[in-house]
This record gives sequence, C-alpha cells and structure tokens, in this order.
Amino acid sequence: MLREKMKNYLSTSAEVCELAKQVLSSSEYKEAGEISQSLATGTPTLRREARNTLYSKLKLPQPLHSENLRSAQEAIQYLPQNRRDSIGFLVDYVDELVKAMTFDFTKDSECKESPLGVNVQKLNSDIHAISRRLINNLQAYDSVFYTPDKNDFIKEGKECLLSASETIYLAFITLKLANEITKASNYAKLVNNGRESIKDL
Repeated sequence: MLREKMKNYLSTSAEVCELAKQVLSSSEYKEAGEISQSLATGTPTLRREARNTLYSKLKLPQPLHSENLRSAQEAIQYLPQNRRDSIGFLVDYVDELVKAMTFDFTKDSECKESPLGVNVQKLNSDIHAISRRLINNLQAYDSVFYTPDKNDFIKEGKECLLSASETIYLAFITLKLANEITKASNYAKLVNNGRESIKDL
C-alpha cells in the first residue's frame, strides 16, 4: 500500500510534463523532479528540505506581495498533503497577474472579472508588449491547470486529481510565468508586489 501511495505521489501526466518542459529550463525541470522524489521517498530530513526549498522559491524579497502567493507559500509547506489549497492559490496567483496585465494592455475593465482563458485570448503579440511564446504558454497553462475540475477534490474526501509531483511542477511553472508576466506589465508588477489590487487598478 505504501508503494502504491508513493507511485501516486510521483505520477505525472504527459500534458503536465510537456508544459513543464516547454516553460522550464532543463535545470529547473530537473530540480522540480528531484523535489518530487524527495517528498515521495526521502527521509524526514529530505522531505523537510524539499518543502523549505519550495517555500523559499515562493518568497518574494518585498515585504508586501500577492495574497495568493503568500497563501500558496504557506500551503506548500504541507505537501504532499494539502495539494488542493496549493493548486488553488498558485493558479489564482497567475490568474490575478494575467488580469492585471491584460487590463494594462487593453484598458478593458471587463478583464478584471474575466477568467484566465478569456483574458489570454485578448492578448496579441503584434499589438501588445508580450511575446507569442508567453501567450502560448499561458494558453497551455489554462488548459492544463485552470479547468475547475482539475483542482477539485473528488467527493467524500478522496484524493486531489493532481498528484504531489504535478503540484510541484505547477509551482515551478507558475513562478516562471509570473516572472515573465511582471517583466512585461507594470500593472502586474504592482499587483505582484502588493501595491495595488485588481479592483483598484
């Protein structure tokens, strides 16, 4: 039973692997895999070190930052348990940054309420200061992680639909995309640093 549990922790779908390889550098992809392995099969010390590594990666140098990022940082400390909260906060973090970026570029107030996929569709690399690669990666992120049933618990307390390994790849992908979004958009940077909320933009 323990072996089966570890297998479930480490399972990673082809679509998550493909997106991770598309977004992350080879060293980042390798590090995410090593953290997954440590959490699933490592000693208590290795598991604690893996959680600390994730915690530090999610920590921004500014005293203020996105509430979703701060919540994700707290939730990630309990992996491989508490996956649903970790997933929800990470995906909401990208969603709020994309809301800010899309409003920054389009000045369309509906962006503040629109879901991730709708906002990404409004972005145009020919018009806005954003690369086609980032738009493609955000579209893939939306498809893989943002669909509501992908991060819900199955009823009656059964396991989260994303494995612990997939959640770790999600964290790495989220941070990489967030870095690119905040470089492209000043509004996203303000939201990321906790200086503005979406509604106040």
